[in-house]
Amino acid sequence: MTRLQAAFDILGVSPDSDAATVKKAWRALVRTYHPDMARTDREAATRRLAAINAAFDAIGASTEAERRSLAEAIARRRLAEEAARRARARAHAQAQRRESDAARAAKPGERATAEATARARAASAGAAERPRTGSAPAGSAGPDGDHATWDLARKAARAFQAAREVCSRDIRPEPLSVCF
Repeated sequence: MTRLQAAFDILGVSPDSDAATVKKAWRALVRTYHPDMARTDREAATRRLAAINAAFDAIGASTEAERRSLAEAIARRRLAEEAARRARARAHAQAQRRESDAARAAKPGERATAEATARARAASAGAAERPRTGSAPAGSAGPDGDHATWDLARKAARAFQAAREVCSRDIRPEPLSVCF
């Protein structure tokens, strides 16, 4: 983390913020962390205020080009993190799909074995180019042919239907018989 990025983090503003926004954030923090406003630990408040003032000075001394390059670097890093997160999610969905295919490939009445898992993986590797059939209607798959969303929606619909059936039953208490 660069000195300038740390300064923006301390003030809680983004590098593409204008001077008025930075000054407004600085003033709000100064009001909050001023030693005269501290009720318990004045020394900690003094240290915090010194860090806030140093951050404000660092931002004020920076050039527009430095702030722009920092904002671009942060944007690039966020895009890379988002792409990595999507890739992990896609790999996880594919692994779950292979596992469920392996469970379906197992003979009825027996659990999925390592051989069945290997058969399903080999079959799914060869079938990666063709669309899946049977689980989702045409055109309902998510991005990249992802059927995990459809499967989850189908499970949620079943759970909702079961809850509706339970809740719709006529639940009335037995009439009380009072003996006088």
